[in-house]
Amino acid sequence: MYPQTVQAADEYTRRLNQHEAAVSRYQSIHIRVGNLRLAIAVVAAVLAWESLKQHVLSPWWLLVPALVFAAVAAFHARILRHRDLAQRAVTFYKRGFARIEDRWVGQGQTGERFSDPHHIYASDLDLFGRGSLFELL
Repeated sequence: MYPQTVQAADEYTRRLNQHEAAVSRYQSIHIRVGNLRLAIAVVAAVLAWESLKQHVLSPWWLLVPALVFAAVAAFHARILRHRDLAQRAVTFYKRGFARIEDRWVGQGQTGERFSDPHHIYASDLDLFGRGSLFELL
């Protein structure tokens, strides 16, 4: 390998590890926030029972878990978005390793739909198809 390739591989390794750790961290938070949302829903059901059937509490108390649930749901959506972005970065760097190690053939889109069989140079230039420039890029 060339020195630049080794440096790029080291940098890709560092970044891949960083993004994989982020995916793991966001997945853990996702599970905890999901459990919190479930607990809030149970509390809301108990409050609904107490306020509507038992007439112990005012129905206005149902606003509290509803607002808390909405806030937690918004936070949860942000966590899921960050996890998905980190997962996309992991995929990007894994594909980068495939390019560095010359294992990229057959892993990308071939772009066959853009190929013009009547073009005189298209097949000579390997623009589309397996192992083509389109797949590399």
